[in-house]
Amino acid sequence: MQQSSLQTRLNFILQNRPERWLYAIFWQASKDTNGRVVLLWADGYFPSTSNDHDQMFGCDDVYDTRWLMMSSVSMCFLAGQDVVGESYSLGSFLWLAGDMELKSYNSKRTEEVRVHGIKSLVCIPTPNGVVELGSCDIEKQDGGLIQLTKSVFDPGSFHSVNLTNFDECEIPNQGIFLVYS
Repeated sequence: MQQSSLQTRLNFILQNRPERWLYAIFWQASKDTNGRVVLLWADGYFPSTSNDHDQMFGCDDVYDTRWLMMSSVSMCFLAGQDVVGESYSLGSFLWLAGDMELKSYNSKRTEEVRVHGIKSLVCIPTPNGVVELGSCDIEKQDGGLIQLTKSVFDPGSFHSVNLTNFDECEIPNQGIFLVYS
């Protein structure tokens, strides 16, 4: 099965870093029917599984984390809200490493990833959205990851995802919204 352009970019980031990132998601900036900026699932990358996959990524249950990815498809975040939306609005990455940092951030997304075994969550804003990375290890902050991600999602080489028609997504604690591009 051929990878999309977004999956190729997300895979490139995961494959070219020494950390053991378990997944990568790109949250695309769009607008809802009221004109508010919303970040919704555009694509994600989760390396294929094997018998040694759990040990390779330091996770107790990689399949639980795969479920996290699958459940994320229908989620979206208003700009400025939750960890994904805040990263986009601030134009700054958010790097949360360890159970204490994830708990103290106190958001729906950080709680969701934490209960699925993620110990490090990074959100990196780009001009078109946010790249989210998750790891079952506690990963130390590294500017090289930020630079790599920003270069891979440089506006000169990145074409916006076109959403046709209306899409539905669920904003945590707020319900279902219609979104268009």
